Amino acid sequence: VAIRDTLEANSPGAAPTDVPLRIVHGREVELPPLVISQLLLTRYCRVGTSHASLAVYDGDSIGANSGAEDDTIRWLQDRLDGRPAPATECP
Repeated sequence: VAIRDTLEANSPGAAPTDVPLRIVHGREVELPPLVISQLLLTRYCRVGTSHASLAVYDGDSIGANSGAEDDTIRWLQDRLDGRPAPATECP
């Protein structure tokens, strides 16, 4: 098996998952740029992942993390309480 094939098979979004996914990205983050997170969501959509989301917050990595904290805790608590993740909104 070629290394390229192994890397692709182990890359995020290469296969669908039943695990709910939440991708968080800050608007001012330069590395990686927002388009990378958008492309990742698109990859998950293409393979049929049904519960993936991209949440974009103002700020850099630190600002986005602090802005996303309450939403992410609420998102996780909903999963723990048995509430299903929202359906993927594919671009």
